[in-house]
Order: sequence, then structure tokens, then C-alpha cells
Amino acid sequence: MTDRTQTIITMRPLYIERAQIPAVTTLSESSWDTLVAKGEVPKPRKISANRSGWLFEEIEAWARARPVSDLLPPRNSGKGRNKKEAAARVATKKKPRQGSQQKISGGAV
Repeated sequence: MTDRTQTIITMRPLYIERAQIPAVTTLSESSWDTLVAKGEVPKPRKISANRSGWLFEEIEAWARARPVSDLLPPRNSGKGRNKKEAAARVATKKKPRQGSQQKISGGAV
């Protein structure tokens, strides 16, 4: 019997395409484009005559160099918000009582 050993090599991608930026950085493509235009993120590299992309290691280095935030992200940020949770918030907003007058711009309503 022959003992066969397989070697599994796991590699990170070398280049990142523009469409992959949101998955890697959590920034939208348009936000990323703005940062590229301002020179605040690494510039893309020319991969071939009609193709460009970013080196993964440069994106990773940029992300690791970002300052630590003392703020938590807002609850309503991101895709796929919980519709039930949003509906519950709308339903629990306090409504003015009927017959009561609210003061707006110095006048009664």
C-alpha cells in the first residue's frame, strides 16, 4: 500500500477587483472611489491592458492602520435591517393626544 499525502495550500487573493471592495472593506464602491480620488486609500495597479485592481496586502495594511473608533456603529446601519424591529419602533413612537395643542413657532395649532 502506498501512503499518499496531500498538501493543501490556502492563499489570499493577490488582487482585489473594484466589485470586491465592499466585501473586503465594508465600504461601498462609491465611497471607495471617493477615497481613491482624495488619495486616502491605495491606488489601483494595472494588471493588464484593460484591467486594474488593488493589491490585497495594501488594502489590508490600509485597514489595519485605521484608527480605533470609540463609537459603535448605529443600529440602523447596513443592509437587511430587521423589518419587524423597524415597524415596532414606528409603532411605539409617541403621538400627540387628540385635542391637545402643540406650540409651533410661537403659535397654537
